[in-house]
Amino acid sequence: SNIDLQQETYVINPILLYDDHPIDSVSTLHNEMPQLPIQAKSSTKRVQHQLGLQFGVSGIISSFEVDQSGVSWVFPQPYSAKEIREWRELGERNTSSWDFNLRYQCQFAHWGFQTGLNYLEWGEQYKYEVISVEGTNRYQYVQIPLGLSYRIPLQKLTLQPAIGVGLGYGIQRNGAYILPQNNGVALVESRKFVLNTFAQFEIIYQVNEQIQFSVSPLYRYAFGQVVSDPYIKNKYQSLGLLTGFMFNF
Repeated sequence: SNIDLQQETYVINPILLYDDHPIDSVSTLHNEMPQLPIQAKSSTKRVQHQLGLQFGVSGIISSFEVDQSGVSWVFPQPYSAKEIREWRELGERNTSSWDFNLRYQCQFAHWGFQTGLNYLEWGEQYKYEVISVEGTNRYQYVQIPLGLSYRIPLQKLTLQPAIGVGLGYGIQRNGAYILPQNNGVALVESRKFVLNTFAQFEIIYQVNEQIQFSVSPLYRYAFGQVVSDPYIKNKYQSLGLLTGFMFNF
């Protein structure tokens, strides 16, 4: 029998015979696009060093305290402990301190370590009417602070709270308090070394990459007795406002 065989003809695209032809249009577009160099991401943990100055004024708060047994020993009769307490309470007032800080800060991303050299004062004004004596006790200290700060960036402004401690060395330590039996004052000295804690909230304005200005409220509290006398037990703290600048390098 005659059987007609229908032969199928396959048309082979000669372009596909080349080994180097791209497989699809997507890969073709990908290969034809220019390749840009890959840039490494900048590290957010870059260490930054800063030097600067701060200066301002603090109000010193001197809390009046008198030891009952101590007053009886220092001021014998006819002066009672109650009279001495009243004279001191009426005659002693708060005073102020000039603050000057040389600062160094090492910044690790948001966290910072602070130190430097600070000048500060403790003390009070006194005016004892009963013996007609007046003056100001100014216990002057230079101290080395150690602080920890945290930065909160807000575009051009940065908020930076910080806390720490400072060890101060007395450079002017003479003071005086009422001594009515001699119609004068008892001369005392403050302690050579005084430890205090501090807290500040710094508002920083970034002028450029190198320079920044700041304003910061500052609180300090002195640990223990500042006056080196068993019968003068005043406690000291201060609240101030400082301004300054920092230089980044």
